[in-house]
Amino acid sequence: MTSLLLLFLVTAMVQVLLLPSVVGAATGVFQDKAGDIDICKAKTCNDIKSKNTEKQKKICKENKEVQSSCPQTCDDVSVFKKECPSKITSSKFGQEKDCSKKYQHNRQCDYDYRYTGCTWDELQCTSQQGYTCDYESSTWNLATTMIEQCDDPPKDFPFDKECTPCSDVPVEGCPEKAPTHQEECSDFENGLTCEYNFMLTGCTPNGLLCSPTSYFTCEQDQLWQEWTDSPVRCPSDKCPTTTSSEFGMPCQPTYQDGLECKYGYVFTGCTEEALACLPEESYSCDYDDYVSSDWLLATVDRQECFSISIDLPLWQQCSWPEVLELPYEAAESIIRDSDTVGYLTDIVMLVDGGSYTEDYSFHRVRVFVKNNTDIVVAIPMVG
Repeated sequence: MTSLLLLFLVTAMVQVLLLPSVVGAATGVFQDKAGDIDICKAKTCNDIKSKNTEKQKKICKENKEVQSSCPQTCDDVSVFKKECPSKITSSKFGQEKDCSKKYQHNRQCDYDYRYTGCTWDELQCTSQQGYTCDYESSTWNLATTMIEQCDDPPKDFPFDKECTPCSDVPVEGCPEKAPTHQEECSDFENGLTCEYNFMLTGCTPNGLLCSPTSYFTCEQDQLWQEWTDSPVRCPSDKCPTTTSSEFGMPCQPTYQDGLECKYGYVFTGCTEEALACLPEESYSCDYDDYVSSDWLLATVDRQECFSISIDLPLWQQCSWPEVLELPYEAAESIIRDSDTVGYLTDIVMLVDGGSYTEDYSFHRVRVFVKNNTDIVVAIPMVG
């Protein structure tokens, strides 16, 4: 009799201990958090999740309490809110708030979207601030991102401006997630085409679009056929660093129409009043030229001077692309060695982005270096 009474009391205690799991199952608050409740012969959600995929599916299918108590383990997130709070300033993100009651563990809510990247082909719309429902504490954790600055972005590039991210939700009637190639599509309309993996494309602020990079069509054999599309690269507004083999090839579509590239800057002029720093070669990209190459070359004929002051640097170098990315001391040495008549009297190191006078002098070369370093970041020219 005593044994039966003891058994009854133990059974009652177990039922009381399990009572929260039933309530939890009804409200959907119990999630993949180790130690929340004991279910399925004293196994926690994490215990079930540690098993292989086939065993997980079997446990989830056969035990309704597991399905409702461990929805994420059983790939059921329907019990949680799908939408994040509309603003990052929402009171729902308070530190004392228990996010696990309404949101999935590790649910991320992103805000403050900005354009990032340093070229049109790298352009993205990324979140700079957001909250994550922490797995361990069930509280919201704030995370911020530092935007990497661009040294020389393209013209009109919308860097760090507010943007709207591309949607990852397919059109109505398509699978929520992208199918796999040759996967069965008998549950969908024949000939249906669905688009996925959207990314920003475009080469001007007004021409930016969210374009899909993969397509799936439900063919007549009831199988998904996958198609991929590589986004068109934007033509560059930057010239090749030297007069290389690039100019023996068509400039379209690699370079912008009308782009001018000048090389071999030298002093011209037979008097100090007529002195100038001009390129000996100039290439321009012309999409309307369909001969052998789209690059049009213009050269400067060397002027002959019948009488010239001996200290004028005629045809002497006045621009030094070869010193780019070198330390200032090495750059200065190269510049001085190129001045055979001693015309350059002032070689000045300046910090890129700093202030300087706007006067012009053929006797001076300004060498711009990166902040806190002595590395040359711009091609020096006289002036």
